Amino acid sequence: MYAQALLDGCSTLAELEKIIHGIPEQVGPVVEAVRRHVLAMPMAELIAALNARLLEHGWFLPPSLAEEELREALTIADGSSEAVIQWLLDLGERSLTATIAQRAISHEAFRGRRRALAEALAAHRAGRYFLSVPVFLAQAEGAFIESIDSLIDYEQPRTSLFSKEAKTGSALLELAELLRVSDPIKANHFFAFAEALQRELSASMRVDRVAPCSSRGLQAGSLSRHAVMHGIDKAYGCLENSTKALFVLDEIRELLDHLVHVLDPGEG
Repeated sequence: MYAQALLDGCSTLAELEKIIHGIPEQVGPVVEAVRRHVLAMPMAELIAALNARLLEHGWFLPPSLAEEELREALTIADGSSEAVIQWLLDLGERSLTATIAQRAISHEAFRGRRRALAEALAAHRAGRYFLSVPVFLAQAEGAFIESIDSLIDYEQPRTSLFSKEAKTGSALLELAELLRVSDPIKANHFFAFAEALQRELSASMRVDRVAPCSSRGLQAGSLSRHAVMHGIDKAYGCLENSTKALFVLDEIRELLDHLVHVLDPGEG
C-alpha cells in the first residue's frame, strides 16, 4: 500500500530518485520495491496487451519464459497472435517443455507427484498426448488443492482449481494482487491465467466447445478440463493441448512459489 502510494506521487524514475534521499533508511526495502515496479511497468504493460490478444485464442504466456524470450514474443507479436502461438509451440519443443517440467518436478509442492510428471513428460515427448494432457492437468490441480489452504487461511477452503464457479478465479485474482507492486510482470501472468481459467479451462462440457484437433492451436474453447476428465472430448490428444496443459502446470508452480515468499518472507 505504501509502495503504491509513493509510486503514485512519481511520474518518472528521476523524480523517485530525488525522493529516495529524503527517506529514512528503515523503509529502504519499500523504496527498492517501488524502483523495481517503475522499471518493470513498460514491459508489464506490453505483456498484458499481448496476453489479452492470446486469450482470444485460449492461450496465455507461461511464467517460465525468460526475459529475452518475453522480448522475442513481443517482437513476434507485431505480426499476429497466431505467430506467437506457433512460436510458443516451437519453443516448447526446443526447450520450454523441459524447463517447465523440471521446475515442477523439483518443486516441493510436487514432491509426491514426480513420477507421474516424469512419465507424463515422456509421453508428451513421444507424442502420446492422450496420456500427457490429463496427467498434467490433474497434477496441477492436486498440487493446488494440497498447498493453497496451508498458505492462506481462507474461511472456506478452495477445493478446486478448475471450478466452474467464479470463486477460484477470484481467489487467483486476490493472489495476483499480492504481487502487483513487487513483481508486476509475474502478477500479469497470474491475471491472464485467472482469465484463461474462467474463459476456457474451466468451461462446461458442452460438445460445441470441443474443437477439431487440427484447429485447436487457434480456436478458443479447445481445452476444457471437465470435457477431458469426463470423457466428453474424444479428440483432446494433440501437441497444442499438451503444451497448454504444461503451461497450466507452470502457472501453479510459479504461483505457489511466489506465495511462499510473499506470505512468509522467511522461507527459502
